[in-house]
Amino acid sequence: GDDLDHAVAAYLAALFCQEHGGEAERLMGSRGAGEALLAAARLAKIRLSSAKTATVQLNDLRPNQSMTVTVSAKTLESVCQPLLQRLAVPVRQVALMAGIHLRGDQLGPDDQGYAFDPEEEAEA
Repeated sequence: GDDLDHAVAAYLAALFCQEHGGEAERLMGSRGAGEALLAAARLAKIRLSSAKTATVQLNDLRPNQSMTVTVSAKTLESVCQPLLQRLAVPVRQVALMAGIHLRGDQLGPDDQGYAFDPEEEAEA
């Protein structure tokens, strides 16, 4: 969660700096602006859980400099992709240790993609 928030906040900082000048990393490192960017990133992430787009206000990250940003679910996926890709291998390893086969794993001819049938489990 926190890593995703930081990735989205860095994206928002980059957009802000494109429009208003400056360096995104420096803006992220600024105490007040960094906290505001993280709050906006969290809000966007929450809103995107139930909508295709989310609009957030970046108010006074610098004196008298604000900006409205609309983030799409597709943009969120793109921004978070490098982090999610780094997580793919460890998640697959844990799933396999637990006996759960994930889609995309190399499966045998009779394997349907799961070590157990979720519907069977629900009926039991």
